[in-house]
Amino acid sequence: MRETKELLDLLAKAELTVEGRPRYARFDPPWTPWFLRRNEVVIPVRDRDES
Repeated sequence: MRETKELLDLLAKAELTVEGRPRYARFDPPWTPWFLRRNEVVIPVRDRDES
């Protein structure tokens, strides 16, 4: 959760508008050992060109 808060703080600092809730993006199959898994947190943001 600390990393998610840090990401949200960085988005606010960059003056980006968050459009939804953070979600996990998992790229590896479930049988991949935990130490080899690659996961990310995705936070949807509004395009700067949109009003």
